[in-house]
Amino acid sequence: VDRVLDSLCLGQFSFDIRRRVRVQFANDRGVVSNYYALNEVFFAERHPARPSVYTISNDYNEEEIQRSSGVLVASGTGSTAWMNCASAIYPDQVHAILKMAGHKHTAGQAADIC
Repeated sequence: VDRVLDSLCLGQFSFDIRRRVRVQFANDRGVVSNYYALNEVFFAERHPARPSVYTISNDYNEEEIQRSSGVLVASGTGSTAWMNCASAIYPDQVHAILKMAGHKHTAGQAADIC
């Protein structure tokens, strides 16, 4: 630890710039709080049967009102298995959708889409 602190004090270090997700919450009185996350942020109601209603926007101030059971947002910096699992598409899902659409395909073609 001492060696690390000495290097830091001497300016002998480097750093990496990482992307983070900025989250803004506004309470009923309009007071806004900002939070930053390095990996993922998950929004949902406390009660699982209640839908969440929220406004989501990007850096270009394009806003959209959403209503869902929740939303998972990843920063792209340190995304973990949680986001990978939540966004995974499996061959059996692709097969079912293509079949409903009346598309003729093989299991291998469905797997290639994933």
